[in-house]
Amino acid sequence: MGKEAFVEVRNIVKTFVKGGILTKRRVVKAVNGVSLTIGKGETLGLVGESGSGKTTLGKILAGLETPDSGEVLINGQPLKEYLKRNRIKIQLIFQNPDTSLDPRQRVRDVIGEALEAAGVKATKERIEKILHDVGLTPEVMNRYPHELSGGQKQRVAIARAISVNPAFIIADEIVSALDATIKVRILRLMKRLQKEHGFAMLFISHDLPITASVSDAVAVIYAGMLMEYGRARDVMYSPMHPYTAHLVSSVPKLYLSSKRPYPEVRLAEGAPPDTYDGCPLTSRCPRAVTGLCDVKLPEQLRVNGRIVACHNPLPSNLGEGTAVREPANVLSR
Repeated sequence: MGKEAFVEVRNIVKTFVKGGILTKRRVVKAVNGVSLTIGKGETLGLVGESGSGKTTLGKILAGLETPDSGEVLINGQPLKEYLKRNRIKIQLIFQNPDTSLDPRQRVRDVIGEALEAAGVKATKERIEKILHDVGLTPEVMNRYPHELSGGQKQRVAIARAISVNPAFIIADEIVSALDATIKVRILRLMKRLQKEHGFAMLFISHDLPITASVSDAVAVIYAGMLMEYGRARDVMYSPMHPYTAHLVSSVPKLYLSSKRPYPEVRLAEGAPPDTYDGCPLTSRCPRAVTGLCDVKLPEQLRVNGRIVACHNPLPSNLGEGTAVREPANVLSR
């Protein structure tokens, strides 16, 4: 946060129609009016449970999905225009390398193909250097994906992404399938590579502590709607939205460096609704106000530098005095 914006997401809306011949058709609000910014060389963490709209938003930013309304700017250019000239500068790293790596290609071919797409000669020395940069030995070059461990395969996927010197990486749940110790190594690797290459990154995850540990800012999304958005440490250690507080309350205390400075919030069981008139969290939230939360969509307000969309937020515990509430302009932060 605070750096010149490289990625700007402006009021993105994306809906899908589900059902059909044998079932009732229904409209699903996958992304509902989301606005975000990512500075050059910064990481924005996007957190939410399954079905919250995280991956859909990531696909929109990669140009794989077209929004119903709103716009995405990359380095000041509309996404479509940017992709025409710089398609290879936006790279995705997926959760499961078993599906993102071609099982018929050796590692040298996986990386060599990416280099050639960028107009760079795929020499043995260049490929070895890229593998070294992600912590892999030259012997890996001649192996197929099935001959590698899960962590090694994910490193190959990362190597392919950085081989083209990307400006923006979308990392979608890239450590969720890995063992705890491997997760830490991959996260450290991504931060080192970001420092060396200077790319902006959208880090998508359902795990708030992991996301906060690698991100400059964190956006919390539920049912396609931005619930809370602010500096990573503020969101993690002083959540103001009940949904964010629920995510943090679900973290075992041994993973937190200090006592929780706010009341724990536990939501009722449930899944994000397809569509809604009021706050999508109403049926699960213990702080919901009948006649308000269930009928009126909450505004996005700026509260002590944080963006919060809630009629009844938790108080800030950052020692900044009385919260100042005003309509938020995310893009002007």
